[in-house]
Amino acid sequence: MNSPHICHVISGKNEGGGIERHVKDLTEELAAIYQVSVIADPSMEAMFADSIRFVPVDFLRSRRNLFLTMELRRKILALAPDCVHVHGRKAASLIGRINRFMRIPSVITIHNLSPSTKECKRFDAVIGVSGVITANISHPVKFTIYNGRTR
Repeated sequence: MNSPHICHVISGKNEGGGIERHVKDLTEELAAIYQVSVIADPSMEAMFADSIRFVPVDFLRSRRNLFLTMELRRKILALAPDCVHVHGRKAASLIGRINRFMRIPSVITIHNLSPSTKECKRFDAVIGVSGVITANISHPVKFTIYNGRTR
């Protein structure tokens, strides 16, 4: 039996920031147990271990770009993951529009405070990277998982 497959989607270019580091650390840990793929800007490919399937997507296009939305949908369906885990508001906006049509369980991780958390309602579960962030989120299924490696 194959292990479950988790597909992470992260928008934006690699700026070496907190989200990028969080996703790198998280996918490395998950890859020891699960099949893991990452859909991200080509600038992030070198960050990920060979055990993680990297799928490049040019996220420099607008979040309203229909071709970007269609490309994401096509690539996610081709990967056939058991779960889609989204990082970043642009990725959340894009996946939030299409995940109900794909019928794949979805999770969003919120990495920073924002006055609006409306994108969260389109996901099955929400993770906040701090108690302050999680407290600001109105969603029936939410968790706090702090940034940083456990080992």
